Amino acid sequence: MHAMHEILIKGVSQYGVLRLFVDELAEAFSRAGVRPVVIDAQQPDALVTALEDRSLYGARLVFTFNILGEALHGDRPIGDVFGAPHIIQYVDHPLAHTDKLDGTTGDAGLLFVDATHAEAVERAYGPDRFAHLGFCPHAAIGEARAPDPDPQAFLERRPIPILFSGSIFDPGPRPWAAFDDVVRRIHDAAFDIAMGEEWTPAHDAFAMAMRGFGLDPADLRWRLLHKGAGLVHQHVRMHRRLMVLKAAARLGLPIHACGRGYEPWLETFGAITHLGSLDVAESIAAMARSRVLLNVNANFGGGSHERVFTAMKAGAAVASDASTYYRSQFQPGAEIVFYRWGQLDSDLERIGALAENPEAGFALARAGQAEALMHHAWDHRVPVILDAADKVRRRLNERA
Repeated sequence: MHAMHEILIKGVSQYGVLRLFVDELAEAFSRAGVRPVVIDAQQPDALVTALEDRSLYGARLVFTFNILGEALHGDRPIGDVFGAPHIIQYVDHPLAHTDKLDGTTGDAGLLFVDATHAEAVERAYGPDRFAHLGFCPHAAIGEARAPDPDPQAFLERRPIPILFSGSIFDPGPRPWAAFDDVVRRIHDAAFDIAMGEEWTPAHDAFAMAMRGFGLDPADLRWRLLHKGAGLVHQHVRMHRRLMVLKAAARLGLPIHACGRGYEPWLETFGAITHLGSLDVAESIAAMARSRVLLNVNANFGGGSHERVFTAMKAGAAVASDASTYYRSQFQPGAEIVFYRWGQLDSDLERIGALAENPEAGFALARAGQAEALMHHAWDHRVPVILDAADKVRRRLNERA
């Protein structure tokens, strides 16, 4: 019989979003009838004190976002110190964090917000490197906005026609430009493949590029090379965010954007209004004042981004590039609208028209909100996390 408490550890987070994730996940665990213990690693000595607190030993699980996979406290894994499976959820592409993965102990279980990321990690680290690899989508955060009663209220309460929430980056030179010739050319080819498709997982694009140079992606000699998919992912992500905003500016769409990195681009973007770098609470409030949330999943085409569900919860209509997960969860045109990279201008024009059509936006927002509340709260992710912990526990028992 496992002790009925879970340990959730909060760390540093840009905009405060991961810290809010932990708080809301703790509330969901409480509703599930177990006792979450939240440790704020930003508080002086809080983690050290917790590690020495024997009453916390024997937890059902230790859960972190992105962090604390490395062995610590006398070179012992954090899960071992707490006598519990350690589940680490990655909310970014895991191969963009190989410095963390390299040091993550083999007794950890990893969850990803894109179903294809498990295969990406297996290619770079092998199928037995970690105790468990699994898929756990994002969840909506923030308070649910009461549904707007009618299209007129939807229009009046939501002065922001289209909101783009997220930082942008100048891609700059390709980060692999100084690599050895063949390795550089493989990265170049993988980037071109990924940019040329609606969506191909970065690790698949990388494997395709390797085959083009006569390398077998399954050959264990090239395992470390697969980590380059993380660089390809990051570069595609940066380019595609800019592609959307440049197209929106070209079309004169009434975009309001929040996040970092906009200042050098505001003249280029023209009609786009920058709301500044908002923290998570301010971003959610902006969603509640928006008719349409414009999302870029980039090459997370097998998964999710939190802002899709959060904007729905806040009562906004959502437009996004497609993912296989969104297609499995929502009815296109009724609960969400998709745009395609191959016809970006015409699809963004359609999204601009949606923002000016309160009847259509109202209907889409109401249907999307109902679906998000029914299936995409943290309460719906708790069973996935608990199942991952059980699988890690069984795996560790098998290894013992």
